[in-house]
Amino acid sequence: MNDNNPYELIIDTDCYAGNFERELCAYVTGFWDNETGGDQAKVFDDEIGEANPFEDYVGFITNEYGLQTPVYLEQTPPELGAEHAMCSVAIAFEEKPTPELIQLVKDRAYKFEREGLIFGEPVRLSILGFRLHKITVKIEKEVLL
Repeated sequence: MNDNNPYELIIDTDCYAGNFERELCAYVTGFWDNETGGDQAKVFDDEIGEANPFEDYVGFITNEYGLQTPVYLEQTPPELGAEHAMCSVAIAFEEKPTPELIQLVKDRAYKFEREGLIFGEPVRLSILGFRLHKITVKIEKEVLL
């Protein structure tokens, strides 16, 4: 997915990410789709403070339901040994995140792994790694006669 967001920061986990992708995104960035994850965004605000450091970085994509969201599922590389192909959470970025922001995502993702809640229950996942992708589009023109 892109919607003119040239970067995606991916958090690889060991279980199907469709059960927690919005909550994890809200917990690590403070951004959510205004449908699910608001309680985790509040935790972010309480712990990080008023000025969200991701404000000028996180982007939004239009998902398959027509909703604007900063997060989507991404395929997990098979070599990571995850139980499902879609165990990764991708967060859209309009700008390349700084090393400090990437470290903040990592720190908060590991904290979510240890302390995060979904519907009042502790999360059950392990963080396997992180990836930063730069998305480029190649346009090829062909003249048809």
